[in-house]
Amino acid sequence: MNDPVYTVNEVAKLFKTSTTSVYTMRNEGKLKQLKDVPGIKFSAKEVHALMELDDEYSPIGYRKLKKEVERLEEENRKLKNGIKKITSQMLVIVGEELQC
Repeated sequence: MNDPVYTVNEVAKLFKTSTTSVYTMRNEGKLKQLKDVPGIKFSAKEVHALMELDDEYSPIGYRKLKKEVERLEEENRKLKNGIKKITSQMLVIVGEELQC
């Protein structure tokens, strides 16, 4: 293999994060571990592509994204409950009209 590769420690230094965060990115599929080299290594090309999104993958950026996901999940839950309530109210109204 002639393409440059990075180790976990090197990726952590590039992203200014911990090695644990690098493992997390790997486990979540954000970084793909190279299979044809010994140890845990990542393609330099892929790492460099992710560096353009450095803010998104930094620990602070990750926490922001996680908080946004939680907010959107809560909003989604509230909207689903609102739809259920309106649907049940409509069924009651339709049922009353059918009885008349």
